[in-house]
Amino acid sequence: MIDKIKSIDNFAVFDGFRWDSCVKNSDGQVLSFDKLNIIYGRNYSGKTTLSRIIRTMETGVLPEKYNNPQFEVRLKDGQIVNQTSVSHHNLAVRVFNEDFVRQNLRFLIDSDSEIKPFAILGADNSVLEREISSLEATLGSSEPNQESGKYLELKTAKGEANDVKSKYDEKIAEKDKKLSNKATDKTIGIKYNTDKFGTQVQNYNITKLNDDIDKVMASTYIDLTQKEKGAHDKTILEQAKNVIYKTPSPQLSFSQYIHEAAEMLSREIGASSKIQKLLHDAALNEWVKTGVKLHNDINVCVFCDNKITEERWKVLHSHFDEESKKLENDIESLITRINSEITIVSQPLSVDKSLFYSSYHDNIDSTVDEYNAISVQYTACLRQILNQLEKRKISITTTTDFIEPVNHIDALKNAFIKYINICEENDDYTGKIGKIKTAAQLALRLQDVKDYCVAIGYKKMLSDIAALESEMLRENNKVKVLQNDIDATERMIKEKRRLMNDEEAGAIKVNEYLTNYFGHSFLTLQAERVDDGEVRIRFGIFRENEPAFNLSEGECGLIAFCYFIAKLDDVDTRGVNPIIWIDDPVSSLDSNHVFFVYSLVLAEVVKKNTFSQLFVSTHNLDFLKYLKRLNAFANQGGIGKRYLIVNRRIETSSIEVMPNYLRDYATEYNFLFSRILYCSRIQNVDDSNFDLIANFGSTARRFLEIHLYFKFPDIDDDSKIRRFFANDEIAAELVNRLCNEGSHGSLEQAQRMSELPEVVPVAKKIIDKLQEDIDQFNSLLMSIDEQPIQS
Repeated sequence: MIDKIKSIDNFAVFDGFRWDSCVKNSDGQVLSFDKLNIIYGRNYSGKTTLSRIIRTMETGVLPEKYNNPQFEVRLKDGQIVNQTSVSHHNLAVRVFNEDFVRQNLRFLIDSDSEIKPFAILGADNSVLEREISSLEATLGSSEPNQESGKYLELKTAKGEANDVKSKYDEKIAEKDKKLSNKATDKTIGIKYNTDKFGTQVQNYNITKLNDDIDKVMASTYIDLTQKEKGAHDKTILEQAKNVIYKTPSPQLSFSQYIHEAAEMLSREIGASSKIQKLLHDAALNEWVKTGVKLHNDINVCVFCDNKITEERWKVLHSHFDEESKKLENDIESLITRINSEITIVSQPLSVDKSLFYSSYHDNIDSTVDEYNAISVQYTACLRQILNQLEKRKISITTTTDFIEPVNHIDALKNAFIKYINICEENDDYTGKIGKIKTAAQLALRLQDVKDYCVAIGYKKMLSDIAALESEMLRENNKVKVLQNDIDATERMIKEKRRLMNDEEAGAIKVNEYLTNYFGHSFLTLQAERVDDGEVRIRFGIFRENEPAFNLSEGECGLIAFCYFIAKLDDVDTRGVNPIIWIDDPVSSLDSNHVFFVYSLVLAEVVKKNTFSQLFVSTHNLDFLKYLKRLNAFANQGGIGKRYLIVNRRIETSSIEVMPNYLRDYATEYNFLFSRILYCSRIQNVDDSNFDLIANFGSTARRFLEIHLYFKFPDIDDDSKIRRFFANDEIAAELVNRLCNEGSHGSLEQAQRMSELPEVVPVAKKIIDKLQEDIDQFNSLLMSIDEQPIQS
């Protein structure tokens, strides 16, 4: 059955229609189609468009000359049928609309065309009957719990296939449950382990887990080592660090020192004016040198109190001349610079490892150790130079050969460059830490998935599922073979029954409807045998045994509808309880024929209840009034009913719940009666009922005009009201005044609001008077869904 037309887009007057937004009751509850559905809509509102949507489910093709129409029809079982899947369902659908007429009764549109014949079961054929009986015996019974023959074989095969499928489904469910737990369980699920796997797993689900499983189960995947896991664990905890301050590279002058020291050790000082004894005793020379400095400008020796003569000063000054002083000063200066460099280089390279990412800790440790070791070697070489300079300083006049120490300056510089490079890599790492952490989290997640697959025996699980799938395929093939055999036998039976069919019986059925329901005995449908190279049957329309042409629009409508109703009993439809959609079958009929169409639908469709769902649409209020009578028959048959309306607003249409005034009241007369009845029951006038009071004059006037027209057809003046109220002149005058003033008020009255306190009493008087005819009064009550009163 059809649950709803869920959506329609770009289909004639329907565009952007959404059922759940439009088809709601007063409580906001979305309603669905029922077994019996009555649809009202004015001409050009879109009723035929709806029938065309449903007819696509009958023909399997979209109607022509629509540009990209789109729709979704939802079935009761949840299946969706749309413009691309109109043939992908198992429903039997029969639609009466102008397209049905155009396809099957082309003659009504073009007299050079024909009417398609259809057949219903014809005369018995004993040979075919025996053949059919034999085939049916082979098939056996398909009655539930009483199967036999091939139907029993099929049932057994389906049972075995279902058993295997159940095991297969259990395995699939077990696998899915375990994978679902790993993906989204709050305890072990990857989704909730953002601390380890990052915020990117917040939307993790079983689909993404299956993608990860495909990766880790591939032959190219390599498990992480414990060391790699540990490194990744540290990486995901890293926080972005500040740029490291880099210690300036030490300015080393080793090569300069070697050059200067070699020159100073080999520099010659003149010895002719030197004191020979001092030249051969360095300690004594140093002692005298110190004494000269202490006795500058003093002529008496502070050690021995002897006078230092001018001649002695000349000898001493000659010994300690400017050349010796310059060499000595140069050596002192070089020694100072070397000592300064020793002081700088001797300071160990101290590094705060907390400034570095954990992945650089090992490198920074080894580099610092390397630098400090080389700096010790370097300072030792500098001290070798110092030792040689000190010796020359003591023996200032004696040249010596310079012994060049090993040069460690390049090694020291390289070690420092390594340190600087690590600092720069660490700084560069800060810009990449997001991606690096993401990569580490991904690696840990994939390994976690791999470990879980091993823990649950995922490969074995897949192997078991594959084995069950193969077994299920074998069992399904058995079912398919049996089903194909049964289908072929059923087709043979159907074909043999078709040979027993009689197109003449179809024409007779149409004529029966035309005669019994519409009285058109002079207009008939006849089956003709023609031979135009192929012997076949066609239908022709005859008027008094002569081919009928120039049919009136009404005649065409009657023949078409009788043809459709009769065709519901053809060999393709009989016994399948189709979904029936009848689109405005009274569009060109007079009032008498409107009732006959209703009678035909009632007798041949509703009362026989040979349908799964019925839809009837109309623009005709008289026909709608008759359709409401299906209530009683629907209730007797246990058939649910839905009232809907198609509303067109400017360019687009929508389906909505039929308003109460159309659904509940058969005529204006019934509606006006309900307004007077509700007025008579008012206790207190408030916002909820004031409109009844304000409109009472017009309501009462219109109701009494209709009611009294039939009650007193011989009277044409206001005396009808007095006669209606008999001797109650007061009531008659009140009603007259309210009717006249309420429907023909003056301008002065229109400029003020009136409470009209006499409305309720007058309404009660009208109701009391109507109640005197208790049978009619109870009938009026029931027509507006009120309980009758006891007489």
